[in-house]
Amino acid sequence: MKTLATISQVGLLHRRRQMCLRPLTTVLSPAIAPSPMVNVILMAFSQDINSLKHIALMEAKMKKLSDLLSKTIEQTKENVVKKLALTYEEMEQECKEIMDGFAEGKDLVVSVMSAMGEEQICALKDIGPK
Repeated sequence: MKTLATISQVGLLHRRRQMCLRPLTTVLSPAIAPSPMVNVILMAFSQDINSLKHIALMEAKMKKLSDLLSKTIEQTKENVVKKLALTYEEMEQECKEIMDGFAEGKDLVVSVMSAMGEEQICALKDIGPK
């Protein structure tokens, strides 16, 4: 004959939870059927665990995004330093390469930045021949 868990058993479960000794399901003996109150407690604990898992997942995603963003920022800084270090002749050579690429019929993606009336090539990507 199965009996319902008593209030003292629920108190024991609560103390075990506070002490974090082991999961609640191992505290109950198999001969005792858990009461509805124990089921409610178990459901609350599983919801707590699920919310902690969700928080951990969100933290991992945010960490990954911050890592990607920091890499992008670093690459942008390197590109700016490289562009600022170009001499006039190197800039002219880059423009000539772009014009030659268009003349050969290549598909090029060119990003141009215009600041204070002066245009400067920011990025160049060769998509390939037509």
